[in-house]
Amino acid sequence: MTDRARRAYLAGPADGPPAERWAQVAPAVAQLSAFGLEVLAPAATRPDTPTSNDSRAVVEDDMDTLRLADCLVVLPGSEDAWEIPVATAFGIKVMPLNEALDILSA
Repeated sequence: MTDRARRAYLAGPADGPPAERWAQVAPAVAQLSAFGLEVLAPAATRPDTPTSNDSRAVVEDDMDTLRLADCLVVLPGSEDAWEIPVATAFGIKVMPLNEALDILSA
């Protein structure tokens, strides 16, 4: 992460009710936000779990959001998130949450 990193896309849980997803990502959002980052967490803030009818639109929206990010921060347990290879292809730095927090607190 560099001085220019101001937006972090948070890759986390994509399944389950919105309240459960938010509960899983809220601590990371708070930690990253405390360092002045704008945290983009579409899987946690989406109102409903997508159905097969709207999955394409959800992925397209998430890709648009990912393109706005300076880095992709991966929550523990989300190491297989689809966003990781996409971010890599876009040239977006990918790192686990603990590494991002270490860099920010240095």
